[in-house]
Amino acid sequence: MMEKNQLEQYVTVVEAGSISKAAKILYLAQPNLSKTIQMMEEEMGQKLLLRSHRGVETTPLGKELYYHAKNILERFGMIDEWKTMHQKTLPCYLNVSISSLFLDKRILQEFSRQTQSMETFIQLHETTPKSVLEDLVNGQAELGIVILNDQILPAFQKIAEAKEIHVEVIDRKPYCLHYHRHYHLEKDLSQDLRFLNHYIWIHFPLDFFGYLNASLSQYGFMIQVSQKRIVSNNYHAMIQMLCFLDAFIFGNIWQKEEFARTNIASIPLSYIHIQQNFIILTKKREALSHAGSLYLKILKEIYQL
Repeated sequence: MMEKNQLEQYVTVVEAGSISKAAKILYLAQPNLSKTIQMMEEEMGQKLLLRSHRGVETTPLGKELYYHAKNILERFGMIDEWKTMHQKTLPCYLNVSISSLFLDKRILQEFSRQTQSMETFIQLHETTPKSVLEDLVNGQAELGIVILNDQILPAFQKIAEAKEIHVEVIDRKPYCLHYHRHYHLEKDLSQDLRFLNHYIWIHFPLDFFGYLNASLSQYGFMIQVSQKRIVSNNYHAMIQMLCFLDAFIFGNIWQKEEFARTNIASIPLSYIHIQQNFIILTKKREALSHAGSLYLKILKEIYQL
């Protein structure tokens, strides 16, 4: 049975009057196009084209096939137009569960621009690494994004494997300290982390993995023993507090660009040998929806992953 692409190639050959010209129009190798015509002739049991040094002409059967092919391709075009219009009327749903990352706002802007739907419903759940796994298992999210350090990644991978969640590590970078520029913490960061005890530590709620992720030591200093802390699950509230308090966020380098727009400085802690991993989580036995695939593609482009 002839396929759509064969009919398209045949129509192009007839209208171009030459296989070589049609090959250039279709960006195909001439031998491949000639083989397609030959296969069609074998299927029909008769010649469709008469070849000469001037080009090609249709046989009576070839001429009849040309008109039928044109009609069929026009109907395919109508179906494609209908499909596009139908997609635009269907709402787009996307649920993403995120831990330890403030997403760059350009991701949502670009996603909104590229999606064809007239209505788009996006739910971003900012939570703990454990809850990200649970959201995927329970069907409350189709895509998970977590940031975990080298030490706890193996344990997290084993738990995810047991829950049939695919773990994809797409980048690995140093820890990063975020603070308001007018505090000039970079003067002290090159020496020791213990001075952070005098500042407020702002962070998301921590589960087992979250505590381990923040449990780094240098010269005996543990981040958790900071004298004062503020816990918030709201990105905008954390940004506001960071701008008006003598505080810091112990985070990652991927949110550096987003923070820079709010006058927040970000300093990589390259002398800490443990690094952070940018991880994408998906269900093993389920393919991403079109919205999920588009969101993931844009995310990788924005972060250059």
